[in-house]
This record gives sequence, structure tokens and C-alpha cells, in this order.
Amino acid sequence: MPSPSKPRPPTPAHGDEIPVEQLAEAPFEPETLTSVTITSGAWRMFSVFGGAVLQFAVSVVLARLLTPSDFGTYGLVIVVVGFVNMLAFLGVGPAIVQRRELTDEHVRSAWTISLIGGLVSAALMVAVAPLLADLVGNAGTTNVFRAISPVFLLVGIRTVSLSLLRRQLRFRALGLVDILSYALGYSVVGISLALMGWGLWSLVAASLCQAALSTILTCALGRHSLRLRFARTAWRQLLGFGGAMTLSGLANYVALNGDNFIVGRVLGPAALGFYARAYNFMNLPFNYLAQILGTVLLPAFSRIQDSRERMARSYIVSIYLVFLFAAPTMMFVFVAAPQIIVGIYGQRWSGAIAPLQILALFGALRATYHLGGPLVQAAGRPWSEFARQLVYASLVVVGGRLGANWGTVGVAWAVGIAITVMNVAMAQLSREVAGFTWKSFSGAHRAGLTAGAAVLGTGAVTRLLLGRTGAPALVSLFVLTAVYITTACLAVALVPRGWAPEGATHAMSVAFDKLPRPLRAVVRRITRLPSAPPRPS
Repeated sequence: MPSPSKPRPPTPAHGDEIPVEQLAEAPFEPETLTSVTITSGAWRMFSVFGGAVLQFAVSVVLARLLTPSDFGTYGLVIVVVGFVNMLAFLGVGPAIVQRRELTDEHVRSAWTISLIGGLVSAALMVAVAPLLADLVGNAGTTNVFRAISPVFLLVGIRTVSLSLLRRQLRFRALGLVDILSYALGYSVVGISLALMGWGLWSLVAASLCQAALSTILTCALGRHSLRLRFARTAWRQLLGFGGAMTLSGLANYVALNGDNFIVGRVLGPAALGFYARAYNFMNLPFNYLAQILGTVLLPAFSRIQDSRERMARSYIVSIYLVFLFAAPTMMFVFVAAPQIIVGIYGQRWSGAIAPLQILALFGALRATYHLGGPLVQAAGRPWSEFARQLVYASLVVVGGRLGANWGTVGVAWAVGIAITVMNVAMAQLSREVAGFTWKSFSGAHRAGLTAGAAVLGTGAVTRLLLGRTGAPALVSLFVLTAVYITTACLAVALVPRGWAPEGATHAMSVAFDKLPRPLRAVVRRITRLPSAPPRPS
């Protein structure tokens, strides 16, 4: 990536070769890399949380237009489609981002692999759709699998362009693509068709529209040679790293979706609709947070993969900042779960309350274990991550099947235990890679635990008082939200400076400089950070 002080070289037209010097990024100084990474993260955060707000609003509308069975059936299809999607492209995208030296031969080889993977996967999906319908236990999904098969080809076409944009930290462009494609796909197409009575098929059409638009925009922004290349050395290098990433991703996908599959198969589509709504709500902010950190930290860590000290400091700072946000947020969800579900989705979704509360207890740990992935991948140890993802997936599937005997509540407890084990396992592996101490790791959680306890206490008291007034669920939710925001801000403001790990204050100061001036002043007053960030030593 060219230095921020130099103009970006002109982007080649489709079909042209990419100059090797345009693929080889110059190293950043520590302060410059921090600033560029935070700027990229800010744009990624804008797109992700903007998308989260949009997705939340769309999901509320669709939840009132469609039935839990519609969402449950579509959820079963998406579990299988996502699994095949992970396998189809053999991890060439992350391999492009992680490579220290990237040549045109690597790019053309990756394009060949991803295009073939997309074509083969789409054709196989059409051919084996009846078998997949039997697998999910719903014969009516045969045509759904066939209709959604073009998604694989679209993903294969955009994989290399997407990876090049991520490698270059061009998250402003990627953010606009994400928001625009989702807005047109779901907000326009999905809701319109649901209003016309298309039911399940409105979700299918929305997915296809979103994928098509995302592919068109991504390829226009991240142009590369369209000539195919079968270079043995490049293929071996890409697939060596990408193969481990694929297996690790598949294991993680099983862990993240195996519980949905079990609930759908054992307890039925309606139960899956309740459970998926609970899991998705718990996961909504942190799923996007993981997207932000995973996509931004991998190229950032890859640039400093030769410095264990810098990797360790960056990892501990990331743990501190994420947990400081995640712990109080999950305690709010735990306390306000009845008001969230009934007030937003309606009384018919009350079956999602209990699993949401249980999953919220473990949500903050799920938010932080993802941080180990980019660190381990940048260090070139994806096989070590795969071993732990395999254990995690096994715990989710086996525990989820046993927990299903107690309904969605039992599955939620099994998933929570698996999340806890995975958090410890990834922390241990990250320590091997970066060399930080357990004392610094545990200390990074102290501020978040304090803020979480404060939110839990004030929220519980407030909900008890609101219950005596008989206030409607939506009114109670607004009050609980105000109490949560106030308590969390006060807790963050009162956190002792000594609890923050080295580099956290600088990272937060740089991040706050990206905010609009009025908001920046409010945030700095709450956090008591100086307006001029100090230079790192």
C-alpha cells in the first residue's frame, strides 16, 4: 500500500495487469500504522454499525410481515449455503490479505481458483438440492436451494477484488458497498415482496439482489487482471495458507450454526425461529464488531508479524476496548430481554426471551475470542487455530444435541459453555504467538467487568420498579436503555487510568479525533482524554 503521504497509483482497467509495485505495500511507522488502522476501522465501523441499524430495522419489519416458520425454514437453508460457501473458495481471500509479498501471479491464480469454485459450487447446489432438502428435514426447500445457487458464482467473481481492497485497507469503499447493497436488497426488494405476500421467497429474492449488487460494485472498485493462471508455485502458496483457513472457517461455521441446525431438526422450525431471533439479537453488535476487527486487524497484524512486542500490545489493547464495550452491553441485554423481545417483535416472539438471557451471559466472551483469529493468522499459524475451532465445533454440536432435551434453553446453555472454553483456548494460543502475560490479559478485562456489574445492578433495580408500575414493554425498554447508557458512560468515566493497558489511551485518542467536533468534545469530556494524542514511544 502506498504511503498515506503519496498519491495512490492509478487503478488499472479490467483485464490489465496489476504492476507488482502496486501490490507491494510499503511498511508503516508505528504511529502511522495506528492512525491508518484506526481510520480504516472507523470507516468499517460506520458501514458495519450503519448496516446493523439498517438490518435491525428491516428485521423488525419483516418479523411482522413473515412468520417464525418462514425465518426458521430460510435459516436452515442459509446454514447449508454458508457451509458450502466456506468450502468453495479454499481460503484464497485471506491468503491474499496475509501474504507479505503479493505478485500478479498470485492474484491471477487466486482469481482462477475463486472463479472455478463459484461455478462448481453453483452447479453442485442445483444438482444435489433434493439431497440437501432431505438433510435439513424439509422437502419444500429443494427449490429454495436451487434458486439461491447463483450466490456462489457471484461470491467467486468478487472474492479477489474484495481481498485486494481489504489488503489496501480501503474500508471506506467497502462500507459504502455493504450498506448500499443491503439497503436495496432487503429494504427495497425484501420488504416489497413480503408486502406482496411472497413469504419465504421474499428473503430468497433479497439475498440474490444483495449479492448481485455487492459483486458489481466490489469488482468495479477492486479491479484486477481477468486472465486465468495455473501457476503451481502460486497455487501451492495460496492453498497452503488458505486450506488451513478454510478448515478453520468450516469448523467455526459449524460452531456458529450447528446449534441452529440441531434446533431446527430436533425442535422444529418454530423453535428455530425463536432461538435464531435470540441468538441473532445477542450476536448483532458483536457479529459486526468481529467483522470490523477481523477484516481490519488481519492486514494490520500482517504488517507487524515480525514484532511480537507490537503484536502483543495491539492484542491486549483490542481485548481491553472490546470487553469494555461488550460486558455492559450484554448485561443490559440480560436485564432487558423481556422488554426487548415483546416491545420490539411482539408477544408472539416471547419464546425467544429465555434463550436470549442465557446467551447474553456469555456474549462478551464471544466478542473477545474472535480477536485471537487475526493475530494467529497474521503469524502464519492457521492450523493451530483450526485445532481449537474443531474442539469448539464439537462442543457446540454434541452439547447442543444433549441440551435440546431441555428445549432452546438447554441448547443456549450448551453454547455458552462452548464459548467459554473457546475463549480460554484462543487466549492461550494468542499468548504463544505474541508472548504477553496472563496478568496483562486478565487485567484487560477489569474495566469491562466493573462497567458490566454497574449496568447489571442499576438495570435490575430499574426493571423491578418499572414492573410495579405496569408500564408497557416498549416504554420500559426506552427507560432501561437510558439507564444503561447513563450507567455505562459513568462507569467508563470513572475507570482508573492505571487499568488501561499501554497504548489504549493513545488508540482511543486517535479514534476520537475521527469523530465530528461536537461529538468529539462530549466523548472527551466523559473519558477525560487529552485532545492531542501523545506520540507512542
